[in-house]
Amino acid sequence: MLQDHLKELERELDVEISGKPNEPGAYTFVVDPELEVEFKDLDEGIFLLSQISEVPRNNKEDLFVSLSEANLLGVGTKGSVFGLTKDLKYIVINHLIEQDVSYQEFHDILEDFVNIAKIYQDEIKSKS
Repeated sequence: MLQDHLKELERELDVEISGKPNEPGAYTFVVDPELEVEFKDLDEGIFLLSQISEVPRNNKEDLFVSLSEANLLGVGTKGSVFGLTKDLKYIVINHLIEQDVSYQEFHDILEDFVNIAKIYQDEIKSKS
């Protein structure tokens, strides 16, 4: 499913989505110089992940409250979830698509995911 959707996305947007050589079923889509979306083909679904910012040195607490509020019930993130990398240095956003979806549904989820990531990237920059 994921490969078919990515091929359609490449055609639609006239972009290239690269596979990760050491990770079968993993792909990267460069949205712009500041945002990449990683896709992972799972047995039952698709996992999307983007690193959106370094954790800022100032106003961390306010930012974490804002991200937690956005995560609450998925309302502010349209089902995506903000978190941190294992080393606690970067803010990430991820989304799990748990069932088979049509290309249009995949496209809509990806569009929402990218828009939310960009909005929060801009918000974090403006407060840093």
